[in-house]
Amino acid sequence: MLAYSRLCPQCVGDQASQEIIVASEISFSPSKEGVLSKAVLNTAKHLGLSHAELAKLLGTSEVSVSQLASSKRFLDPSGHEGERALVLVELFLALHDLAGGDADTWATWMNTHNQAIGDLPKHAIQTRSGLEHTQAYLNNLLARAAQGKASRLQ
Repeated sequence: MLAYSRLCPQCVGDQASQEIIVASEISFSPSKEGVLSKAVLNTAKHLGLSHAELAKLLGTSEVSVSQLASSKRFLDPSGHEGERALVLVELFLALHDLAGGDADTWATWMNTHNQAIGDLPKHAIQTRSGLEHTQAYLNNLLARAAQGKASRLQ
């Protein structure tokens, strides 16, 4: 499970990571719910996901996502929306590491058919099983890259 106090310690100084990490600075509740809500919104922005795509991924409505964006609503980390949000943030952090922080690399990867995933990652993550499969794939790549057994993104 994602630790709120250390969303991405290796990314300090990186703009995309800092936007995800710094969740309580923009007229926002500093609670776990507030941190997670801001983090998932920033993650979606960096992955190029629309409110409609984020809503589908979270299993909620576009109205609910708009309420998140306006800080009128927050995600419960223990609820099904919150659990999916945590997986998405963790997926992004793995993708960020594998792409070396390069937004063009992760954007290209998200929008290119991946044989191991069986779809465009951007489409695959729209279902819970696809989201979890994509996260597991990236975590496996990250572990293999750390061991020198694989290149960064494939």
